[in-house]
Amino acid sequence: ALLENLPRLPELDYVPTAKYEEAPIEEVLHPLIAEASVILVAGAYFGDEGKGKTVDAIARHPEVKVVARVNSGENAGHTVFGETGHKYDFHLCPSGLLTPGKVNMIGPECVMDPVS
Repeated sequence: ALLENLPRLPELDYVPTAKYEEAPIEEVLHPLIAEASVILVAGAYFGDEGKGKTVDAIARHPEVKVVARVNSGENAGHTVFGETGHKYDFHLCPSGLLTPGKVNMIGPECVMDPVS
């Protein structure tokens, strides 16, 4: 009953006017990698934010040498596709595990479940 008389929020009526397009990795991500000595992919929320896919894209760059997972425990799974198109769900391993020539590390702050 308390919510019935509240005015509608104007933000709910927003209609986008621009067309959104996905930018090529080489155009956006590669310049960032070239300028940085370290790239951190941090999550703002728990759950599916695309962190694993972002790390996988970064790991494929030839200048990237190390991919690390530094803290936390197992998750629902970072989905990564191998060279043959096979789908993998990594629950603890860094998403760069399938990228040839990369060093993958799991930090001391990670919680490992020996059963899974």
